[in-house]
Formats: sequence, C-alpha cells, structure tokens
Amino acid sequence: AIGYFKRFLEKTKKPTPETMMAYASILYYKGAADPNKLDLAVLAEARTIVEQGLRSAIKPREGFYQLLLTLQQQQNDLAGSAEILELLLKQSPAKKDFWQLLMASYLQLSDKASKTDPTLSREYLVRAIVTCERAQALGHMKTPKDSMNLVSLYLMAGQFSRGTELLYTGMKSGGIDSEPNNWRVLGRYYLEANMNLRAIEVLKE
Repeated sequence: AIGYFKRFLEKTKKPTPETMMAYASILYYKGAADPNKLDLAVLAEARTIVEQGLRSAIKPREGFYQLLLTLQQQQNDLAGSAEILELLLKQSPAKKDFWQLLMASYLQLSDKASKTDPTLSREYLVRAIVTCERAQALGHMKTPKDSMNLVSLYLMAGQFSRGTELLYTGMKSGGIDSEPNNWRVLGRYYLEANMNLRAIEVLKE
C-alpha cells in the first residue's frame, strides 16, 4: 500500500488532504506496529506528510492535528504535543480527555526540566495548574481525585496558602473526600504556611 501511495504522489502535484491523511495513517500504523520496537524513520516520514497536509490548507482538517499529536507522543515530543493540544482545545474545549492529557504533558515537562532549569520547571508546573483550573471552569476534571490533584499541584509549587484553602473548602463542600489522611495533610501544610493556630483548629475539627 505504501508503495502504491509513493508512486501516486510522485505523479500528483497537488494531492488531496484525504490522500495525504490516508498515506500518513498507513505510515503511522507501520511505524508503530510493534510497540516495543518503533520504526522511528517511518514515523518521521509520517510526521513530514502530516506537516505538509497542515500547510496545504488555511483551515486544515482536525484529523491532521490528531495524527500529529499521536506521532509527537510516539516520538516523545512533549512540548510539541502540548502545543497541539492547546490548539485542539481552543477549537473543541468540550473534549475532556484532552484537558487531562495536556495537564499530564505539562507535568512531565516540569519534571524533565527540574534538574537543569528550575525556572522553566516551575513555569510548566504553573501551566499544569492553570490547565486544571481552565478545565474545571468548563465543568471537567471536577471529581474529588481531580480536585485533590489540583491541591497537590499548588503545594508542589510552594503555594501553601492557596493549596490549604482549596483543600479545606473542598472537604467542607464535598468536592474533596473528607477523610482523616486529608485532614492530616491539611494540618501539616498549615504548619508549612506558618499558620500554627489554624493547623491546631483543623486537626481538632
């Protein structure tokens, strides 16, 4: 199939987006056929075709973006995949799975930069926090676990006052599980925020 596509493209000056999408998809399936041994050269060729498809129209098909995202993830291009996710979410903010994927991408980028560039690492951590809050404003990622994850991100960023505020109000409203361990976490981080009396109050509560 790839051989036929190559012959066709050699003789076609302006292939249709559908043709380029089909060819790129087949290349991707071939390159990722064995998850334990990716064919990086074939995946790179697929990405080249996708990028040509994106440049072929003022408003490219969403499928090109989604295939590019998949290829970037296979190639471990976290920064590139985060950029594409931002574009996809701008077009379709209702896709809740993309919000989780974007937040995870920023967290991975933050962790990756933590040893070499603490400032950049913190910037990505802030982006992860903002991503979660943007998603919650649209009604996504509002489970108790998601809300506790947001608290954890604030605490990771050293924002103890904001983190403890979210944790306390979340447990009081039912947005976060009101369980002994979470109350102990709250008390500990009030201490980190130098709010000793408040720590005693919540531990008593």
